[in-house]
Amino acid sequence: MQLPSEDRVLSPYIGWSKAHWEAAANGLLSAVQPYAGHSLALIKLPGSRPAGPGGAPTVWRGT
Repeated sequence: MQLPSEDRVLSPYIGWSKAHWEAAANGLLSAVQPYAGHSLALIKLPGSRPAGPGGAPTVWRGT
């Protein structure tokens, strides 16, 4: 994952700007894309198992 250079003027504490957070989010989404469903709204990671009573699967869903 490529991040932009730190900007300590814009963000003096951590040096991250909006572009850094966008790059981080894009990197995370790219990493889970192989586990996305056909509509790309449901992500089922390997090792997912039922969450509890009722057997609902543990998945991430975007709306």
